[in-house]
Formats: sequence, structure tokens, C-alpha cells
Amino acid sequence: SSDVCSSDLGQNHPVLTNTDLTTVTAGQVRLVKDQALVDCTTGTGTAYTQTTVSAKPGQCVKYRIVATNEGNATVTNVVISDNTPSYTQLNVTAGTAVTATGATLQNPTTYTNGYKGTVSAAQASFAPNATASLEFVIKVDE
Repeated sequence: SSDVCSSDLGQNHPVLTNTDLTTVTAGQVRLVKDQALVDCTTGTGTAYTQTTVSAKPGQCVKYRIVATNEGNATVTNVVISDNTPSYTQLNVTAGTAVTATGATLQNPTTYTNGYKGTVSAAQASFAPNATASLEFVIKVDE
């Protein structure tokens, strides 16, 4: 028998059904880059912001790149990387070391004071809702 709906007029109408389908992206990684003007020795300074930070020659800027797996499946071989901007160099002191959280620094021995180039961290398996971050300080060339 089929489903029917009767009206007061004695007419039979089929029951209407509606099925919504939702497709969820399996793995989706969001990257957010923040920066802050900081002391070149201690690495402390203003709060992180996503807006432009103006730094003068000799001043330092700390970058933080956060990766978040917003999908519902594990993502593999995630690499967070950034280059030191033009006319800057990596500033590495006891208070401004390159750090990674939830990931492993790649080629950490190259991240010395004055280095120019790519800074990166990797995570082989990145579960849903997991986060990882990369932080480093650059100094504007004088």
C-alpha cells in the first residue's frame, strides 16, 4: 500500500517527502597568520593582530601561523611554511627562538640569527579539530 493523505473533499493525495543531502568536506585545513611588533631580545610586545604591522629598520615582528583541521577526516603531510619577508632576517635569541606546537620544525639547525629563507614545520597526521602552529621573529634590515 502507498502512503496517502485524505482531504475533507474526499480526495486522496500522495504524502510528500523531502530529503536533504549534506556533503561534508573530508579534510579542510584553515591557516591564520598573525603578527605582533616585539622586543628583539625578549620576543614580548604588542598583542597579535591580523592587520598590518609597521616596523622600522632594526625593529622586530613576531609571526604566528596557526593551522586547524576543520574537516571531519584526518589530513596527512601538513606543512606550515613561510618565508622571511624581503629586507628582513630571522632574529634568533633565547627569547625569540623559532617554535612549533603540534608539529615538528623542519631543518631546525638552519634557523639561526640572520637566516633568510623558508621557515617550516610539518605534521604527518593531522586529526579533525587538531591545531598546530609555527612562530618566528624577523628583524627589519638596517
